[in-house]
Amino acid sequence: MSAPPMMTMQASAAESVILALGSFLGIVLLGGLAVFGARRMGKWLNRDGPTGFTLGDLREMLASGDITESEFRAARDAMIARVKKQSAAKPAVETGSSRKAHP
Repeated sequence: MSAPPMMTMQASAAESVILALGSFLGIVLLGGLAVFGARRMGKWLNRDGPTGFTLGDLREMLASGDITESEFRAARDAMIARVKKQSAAKPAVETGSSRKAHP
């Protein structure tokens, strides 16, 4: 005895919905893993990023008395040296127009 045609059609539709939902879930999971990996790689590549303090933070610490004037100058000079070193290591990017101005 075979199943009635209506039952077979309902089962087929249910299987299609389950397959579509499973595919959608798989795509979402793969996309999430790709985003996670890209963010992690970005953090790894930018490991020479910010030092944790900005010059503004140092100024606030100086103003509130958390650090002395000599500590401020030493930290400021170290930050400036680090930025100069990083900018010297990176190639210059041309931002201006290549057209010459007419006199």
